[in-house]
Amino acid sequence: MRKLRTLNVVLVFILVFALIPFGAFANAEGFSPFKDVGNKHWGLQYILKMQLRGVVTGYGDGRFQPDKTVSQLEAVVMAVRAMGLEDEAKTANTTQIDNLGLSLPKGWNAIGYVAVAAQKGLIEADLFNPNQGASRAWVAQLIIRMIGAENEVGSTATTSFVDDSSIPSYLKGYVALASEKGIITGSYNANSQLQFNPNSTVTRAQLATMIGRTDRFMADVDGQLPVGTIQSITNNIYTIKTEDGVTGTYIFSSKAALYNPDGSSIQLADLKQGDQIRFGVDSQGYIVYLEQLDEVMPVNQTQITGTIVQHLVADQLLTIKDENGKLNVYRYDQNTKVKSSSTVSVDISSLAVGNEVILYLDMENKILTIELTSNLNLSNNKGTIYSLDLENKIIMIEDNGKYRAFSLSDQVIVEYAGVRFPTVKDLQKGDQVELVVENDQVTTIRMIQPYQNVTLNGKVVVVSTSDQILTLRLTDGSLKAYEISEQADIQIEGINNATLADLKVDDEVSFTVENQRLVSLTVLNRFYLSDLTGTVKSIDTVNRYLTIENSKGELKTYPIDDYVDLDLDLRYPEIEDIEVGMKVSLKLKDNLIYAITLNNTVEGEFVRIDDQEDFITLKNEQRQTLTYRLDPDVDVNIANETRPDLSDLEVGQEIIVTIKQEVVTKIDVRTAGTYTLTDISTSRKRITVDIDGDEDYYYLSSSTTLSIPNVSKPTIEDLKEGDTVQLTFIGDDLERIDVIPPTYGTIASIETYREQLILNTSDGQKTISLNNSVTVYNSNGTEMSINNLKTDDYVKVVEVGSEILITQMEKVSGTLTTVNVNDGRIYIQDTSGMYKSYQLAKDVRVWKGTATYHLGDLQQGQSLTLYLLDDVVIGIKVN
Repeated sequence: MRKLRTLNVVLVFILVFALIPFGAFANAEGFSPFKDVGNKHWGLQYILKMQLRGVVTGYGDGRFQPDKTVSQLEAVVMAVRAMGLEDEAKTANTTQIDNLGLSLPKGWNAIGYVAVAAQKGLIEADLFNPNQGASRAWVAQLIIRMIGAENEVGSTATTSFVDDSSIPSYLKGYVALASEKGIITGSYNANSQLQFNPNSTVTRAQLATMIGRTDRFMADVDGQLPVGTIQSITNNIYTIKTEDGVTGTYIFSSKAALYNPDGSSIQLADLKQGDQIRFGVDSQGYIVYLEQLDEVMPVNQTQITGTIVQHLVADQLLTIKDENGKLNVYRYDQNTKVKSSSTVSVDISSLAVGNEVILYLDMENKILTIELTSNLNLSNNKGTIYSLDLENKIIMIEDNGKYRAFSLSDQVIVEYAGVRFPTVKDLQKGDQVELVVENDQVTTIRMIQPYQNVTLNGKVVVVSTSDQILTLRLTDGSLKAYEISEQADIQIEGINNATLADLKVDDEVSFTVENQRLVSLTVLNRFYLSDLTGTVKSIDTVNRYLTIENSKGELKTYPIDDYVDLDLDLRYPEIEDIEVGMKVSLKLKDNLIYAITLNNTVEGEFVRIDDQEDFITLKNEQRQTLTYRLDPDVDVNIANETRPDLSDLEVGQEIIVTIKQEVVTKIDVRTAGTYTLTDISTSRKRITVDIDGDEDYYYLSSSTTLSIPNVSKPTIEDLKEGDTVQLTFIGDDLERIDVIPPTYGTIASIETYREQLILNTSDGQKTISLNNSVTVYNSNGTEMSINNLKTDDYVKVVEVGSEILITQMEKVSGTLTTVNVNDGRIYIQDTSGMYKSYQLAKDVRVWKGTATYHLGDLQQGQSLTLYLLDDVVIGIKVN
């Protein structure tokens, strides 16, 4: 695990006093994390944004060096990071670059970045000069390639810059396109003429600005700052809904930098509900950067105005006659949005011939947004009620797969024959209705056909898959034809995800009809086994038949599918590898075997091995005693044991034995242990843990189960360094990972006579029951007696079953100098007068007495006690 050591006192003294004192950052100019980039620096907005994304970093002395020129290598590194490819650079194939003999630094992964840049077409590797200054024209080419717009570069392009003739001809198209997209700008000379200075090298601030202007062209890259809409503002709490539909609540850091679409600094008071924004948060979740976005479409989107002359809904194609009378066909997808000035929600499938629209296209001419400029033809407002929201007065209807939503008038009239004084409360989902719409509001709802739901029985007569029609003879002898709903649930034993095509004439069925559509059906007279386990009795590899004996002693014979899936514990299994006596599991569909899995393992509790080591005895889950002969060379596997053998087995251990020809050839022991994660490699699917001061690593397989509290369907990406985990192994294989959530708190009392520990936690007092399985460690990881714990100690408690692990935090006292939320560090002057800096945990707890504080509540000069684990601040007590 990488340790974060305290900075040298002299360096910390210089760094701390170069920072603006904490608590002085309420001005709207924002807070610059670099001492050589002032709060009014022209490039601060983009430097901040690129720092948040990890595209740029500062130097160790707190400077950014904004005016330092950039080499081609440095520009490539920034571009690769901006594309979200930094991890790819770590594992890139560098053979091509190695062979070129480029002069690249060896102390860091320069060659990986260059290799990725070459593979992605950002540079021509054989023309790349890593140590040469990156000219403004060369950078224009790099950035256009970075955003994937090289196909838009014109071969005869010109620019409006006064020094257009100085731009190298092979780069002029890139400069022109970058200027057109607003990525690069020029500067005015003494004669007030706009010039580009194509051959001048870019500075760090200039390159951060150029790359910072490309985010609208690279919305999907990893690490991009999220875009969202402010939903509400209440008591300085901002509710924001991001583009991917996730809604969260945020507060602003007092050091937040806020900008309007023109790049001018603004105040919090300038933000309002409905603003579209791009924002970034610090390690504590506070917003530290925000920019308002224009409501108009980004400049990279082509705009087409015209009239719809054809709409092929199934093919997702629109034919548009533009303002010049030219016909063009454009494709859309499920992400295409429809905008309308009307309060009526418009489904894209409702767009029809004659609608006047403005299309916004991406670089591949695919429709991103459709703006409806004429009234949608809603003359046919008939359909089935899909949803009815009386609280918000919204009704949605569906008609042939098209969905439309309408606002309900306060005085809406319901016409429902046979119902006295009907109201909207008499309507329900599934009712067929006609809506009368006036001034974008529904004023009348006419009932056409109330929702009907009926379950019937019958026998299949005709199956028409082309028309999706099923004809049935009902139990009363009548014939009925039903249209099958697209979402119809068809259940046939032995067939997964059954469809209409799986039905057969004379199938006896039970079915449900809603509004004349068949929505569910169950076949009653087909009985198929879908899973079967037994012992192979015979195998006919020519005619492909397999006979097995089941647990009841019955012989069953089944045909084998030509494309059967075999899992026989062999690298390339064939049907010929199946042998009499093998224990197998079969999967069947329509009584046809489509999967055969070797089932030659038995799991149970180890009982004994005889004195001659010829036999092993175990008890299975049913507490049956089973005895098997041992192979003389039986393989024994126990995690973290060197060369284990039969003598290492202990009574009561869970074991899994592998049996071949009725002989045990392998014994895997299930073991479990509690560890601390020190590293996670998501690309390699590997975790590293601390084992008594040493590190060891384990690989996750496709069968490894991962469990994290409050996380549904967790993946390795959800693990983090410092997590306490219980690892369970089968032999040497990692079976499962269980994350054990720790409890942090201050010891209120230790009541050894009651065998309990009382903690003050962020959620109130918690009682920890103590027993003989308590292990206590100091902050260095050394085991110690529980008697060494005392009141007011801050501890981490992990409970794993009956085992309790308690870790005492290191304590450091001093006065606060500053907190830098951008790099997640706290700076203090300790009791000896030394200036020190520590990394803050992402979920660091701050408190005073029983009151919970935020980092933003801390003030310079306050007396603090820091509680650390592995040099990371876990808790902060205000004295």
